[in-house]
Amino acid sequence: PMSTDTIAGRVLVASMLETANEIYPTSQIFRERLATLYGANFSTGLSRRGLIHYVDLNISFVSDAFLSRKNTLTGEILDFLKDSLLKPLANEGAFNQAVFEIEKTNVLND
Repeated sequence: PMSTDTIAGRVLVASMLETANEIYPTSQIFRERLATLYGANFSTGLSRRGLIHYVDLNISFVSDAFLSRKNTLTGEILDFLKDSLLKPLANEGAFNQAVFEIEKTNVLND
């Protein structure tokens, strides 16, 4: 069932995905990695269709056609996206508590 707590939890999960992961464990390292990908931008959001919620992932980056080395950035972007989805910053099946608390505060203040 849909409730404020359910929606807040889903917003928090989306926020955690765009903040850090196992490979890039702090927000700073996560953002620095995006900067090395020619300033790529990664964000998440939440949308709803009927009773179903969706976590929206948005990633924008320079097309390989504009780079001197062809077809290299897209692969790195896909690896970054895969790490963000499949290797969340977690300990024993739960999000990292310190990062979780920061993101919870951020979500509540937005």
